[in-house]
Amino acid sequence: MILRFLEILAVLFFSLLGGLLWGLGAFPAAYLVAQFWDIIMAQEPVLKILMLGLLFGVSIMVWILSFVALIASIGFIFPLKLHEARVPYRSIATTKWIIVSFLHILGMKFVEWFQPSVILNIYFSALGAKIGKGVRINTARIWDMSLISIGKGAVIGGRAVILGHLAEKGELIFAPVKIGKKCLIGTSAQINPGCTIGDGAVIASRAVLKKYTNVPPGEIWGGIPAKKIRESA
Repeated sequence: MILRFLEILAVLFFSLLGGLLWGLGAFPAAYLVAQFWDIIMAQEPVLKILMLGLLFGVSIMVWILSFVALIASIGFIFPLKLHEARVPYRSIATTKWIIVSFLHILGMKFVEWFQPSVILNIYFSALGAKIGKGVRINTARIWDMSLISIGKGAVIGGRAVILGHLAEKGELIFAPVKIGKKCLIGTSAQINPGCTIGDGAVIASRAVLKKYTNVPPGEIWGGIPAKKIRESA
């Protein structure tokens, strides 16, 4: 009963904190609206409506960009690095994971607006991921960033999921994921913790790579669970 009460308090706390962060991220947008509000209100009705629409549209995009920058800044200034481990649900490592995941949950829908672009690379790097030069990320569904490394020139497909954690038998498993140079992770593929993908390898669309799978360089894997299909051309 006490644990359930504490969990409810934790949910309420994080909900309030999330609202405060959203509000803080909205400050530049609110400031922009305040600066132009009186000018717009003095215009003729049709022009007023047009200018309000433009102002609100620009303000929304300013809010999205500033909130992504806020979450990235928090992650960079207060890094909570995860390490390879197998831990119970109630542990310091799990608490760190909850905080990191909470920040990313808040930022995920906002950062999706910028895929694929260098903004995603900066965002994930700020939260602890090792992102090589020329990487193209088309998904916001990368978790446990301090456990993720992506080599130069790799391409991560749309809606692909990369996980550094997994729940199993009452415990959380944390393990690094290493994606080599010039790899291709297909659309909606899932890469589980502990996986190593060699340079130039391809993981086909919707494939699921089981935890601790080692994909040799240059191979193409697909299916559920993923298996070798052939060597790349």
